[in-house]
Amino acid sequence: MEIRKTTLEQYDAMKMCVGALYGLASIFAETEKMQHVEATIYKIAAEIDCYLDEMIKKN
Repeated sequence: MEIRKTTLEQYDAMKMCVGALYGLASIFAETEKMQHVEATIYKIAAEIDCYLDEMIKKN
């Protein structure tokens, strides 16, 4: 049971990192020349977010 708790805590930490990626992406969105960077970071963050959601559901 303790292993699952640690795993869920790790997922929570990873979700916070994904939130930081979304925040980083929003900074790049403010500069027109860097919007392609914003789109790339946002896409990566969204994929990681979906993956983590799936892993949480499995556990």
